[in-house]
Amino acid sequence: MLGEENILFMLVFVVGGVIFGALIMYLIMDVRQNQRNASEHRHTQPLSAPNASEKEEPVTQNQNESQIPETKNSPPELERKKLVGFWRDIKSGHLLVQMEDQWFENTKQMDEGLRLRYDRTLREAAQWLDMVLSQPGVEKRVETPNAAASNGQITGLDEPPKRKMTIVEQVDEILQDLLKESPLKEQNIRLSEIYNKGVVVWVGTQYFEGIDAVPHEDVKQIIKTAVKKWEVKNSSR
Repeated sequence: MLGEENILFMLVFVVGGVIFGALIMYLIMDVRQNQRNASEHRHTQPLSAPNASEKEEPVTQNQNESQIPETKNSPPELERKKLVGFWRDIKSGHLLVQMEDQWFENTKQMDEGLRLRYDRTLREAAQWLDMVLSQPGVEKRVETPNAAASNGQITGLDEPPKRKMTIVEQVDEILQDLLKESPLKEQNIRLSEIYNKGVVVWVGTQYFEGIDAVPHEDVKQIIKTAVKKWEVKNSSR
C-alpha cells in the first residue's frame, strides 16, 4: 500500500514538472515572437511625412552666380570682330599688318577700300591715346615745264617728296654696304628702332637693345665703323 502511494506521488511530481516546463517554454517562445513582430513592424512601417514647417526648401542657384549680366565693357562674343593685327617679322625686323586674313608689308599692297578701312581704324585707335592724326590733304598736281613741253608733248608731274630717313636707317644703309664685302654678310646683321627700346641690333633672329649689348666683338666693331662713316658724312654738311 505504501509502495503504491510513493509511485503515485512520483507520477504526480513528474507530470507537474513536465507541465511547468512546458509553461516556461511557452512563455519564452511568446516573448521571442513578440520581439520578432515588433522588429518587423518597425522596419516595415512607412516613414511619417514631414511637417510643413520641416519641409526642405528647394535649393536655388544664386542668380549672381548663374547669370552674369553683360556690361558695356564685355560685349557679346558674336558682336566682336578683329579689324587689324600688327606683327613683326623676326628675321627682317619689319612690321607686318594682317587684315581680313591677308598680310601686307605696306599700304601700297592694299586696294582702295581696304586702305580706307585701315586708315579709319587707325584714327579710331588714336583716339584711345588722345592722339590727333592729321587729315590727308588733297594732292595738287602741278604741271612743271620741261624740255619736251616746247615740242608739244604732255608735261610731267612732280613726284611727291620721299620720306626722310631716320638716323638709324641711314646708319643701317651704310652698314649694309660694309657687309657686302665682309665675312659677316651671312649673319643678317641690321639695325632698327623700336619704340621705348631705342636702337635694336639684329643678328639673325636674335636682337640686342643697343650696340654695347651685342656679345660679338666683330659685329659690334663693324656697326661702330658704320656709325663713324655716318658722322664723317654728316659733319661735312
